[in-house]
Amino acid sequence: MAIKSSEIIMKIIYFVIFVMSYPAIATAQLKIFKTPLSERIANYSIDVSFDPEIKMIRGKEIIEWKNSSKNSIDELQFHLYWNAFRDEN
Repeated sequence: MAIKSSEIIMKIIYFVIFVMSYPAIATAQLKIFKTPLSERIANYSIDVSFDPEIKMIRGKEIIEWKNSSKNSIDELQFHLYWNAFRDEN
């Protein structure tokens, strides 16, 4: 069963909407507790645009992370899903 490009585009749009709405969900969760349950050491900002004519999403993400340990950190590892919605056909 082949996946149509329109289905892939819709999946990408749903994914972008989810990613962009995630900060709102996280903020709503903070309202449940008067104070956070743990120290907040990470923050991020995502800026995304979609060009339907060329079927491309362009974006950038800024990640801020605070090392709250006494240990020196030489690297940060990220798992990126570059081809999560790639059309196999």
